[in-house]
Amino acid sequence: MTADYWLGIVAVLLFWVFSFFVTRKPWPWVLAESENDVGPKRLSASKFQALVWTYVTLFAYGSIFGTRLQGMTSEAPFAELPQIPRNFLFLMGLSAITVTGAKGVTISYKSQGRISDISGGLLTGPEGQGDLLKTQMLVWTIVAASMYIIKLVRGLNDGSIYDMPNIDQTLLVLMGISQGSYLGNKLVTRNVIKTPKITEILPLSGDAGTEVVILGENFGETQGNSFVALNGIPIKTQADGLVAWADLQIRLKIPTTFQVNDTVKIRVHRDGEWSPGEYTFQVVSKK
Repeated sequence: MTADYWLGIVAVLLFWVFSFFVTRKPWPWVLAESENDVGPKRLSASKFQALVWTYVTLFAYGSIFGTRLQGMTSEAPFAELPQIPRNFLFLMGLSAITVTGAKGVTISYKSQGRISDISGGLLTGPEGQGDLLKTQMLVWTIVAASMYIIKLVRGLNDGSIYDMPNIDQTLLVLMGISQGSYLGNKLVTRNVIKTPKITEILPLSGDAGTEVVILGENFGETQGNSFVALNGIPIKTQADGLVAWADLQIRLKIPTTFQVNDTVKIRVHRDGEWSPGEYTFQVVSKK
């Protein structure tokens, strides 16, 4: 019986086509992109390693199945599907746990303001800094997947493999350690960013054009790309009404475009994070 990889290739291509119809994006790694709404879309380390093993599984299972079909004869009818070994199932389970665990921690910590809304990349954190644990997990994923494909091809070519090959025990342990370290690092992450926080607005009411002082913390020593939003309208420059910016205090003028009895909701935006809570200024008259 000779190796026949056509069905493995078809399985990978069908999965690729399916991902295109779901995401409307053509590249094969699109399902590994982060789901953040702030900042650019980046590849998620946990999703990428799971996607790699999905492609490997589809190719391996399809190739073995295709080889079995190619070797069918009237005397030896095809009777059963390829078996999946225990270590391989363990690895797929670890990959799934890493993805769901990482997503759960990320969603929880973002909602609590512990980490930035901007997701990190395949090998980097949210600020673009290198991440050792992500790199370690990716390296062992590539090494294990490559060795598995080599083992599969050699086994099919010499006829020694009739079922899915197993994962080496040592590689399984190394993959488990790297994925566990990655998840553990996410769990112990605290206060990666400093969320801007408003503690007081002075005064609470006045004319349109009144200078307002916003007291709080973590506004940033310099403004940078940060801004104050008044009813969702960004106040970024002196022309908009911004007077002064400091880490604990911001001063601005309420625009004269606001009308009597308008309630102005004030929030501070810094590095993708919004100040929690609701603080308002009531316009009582026009100058």
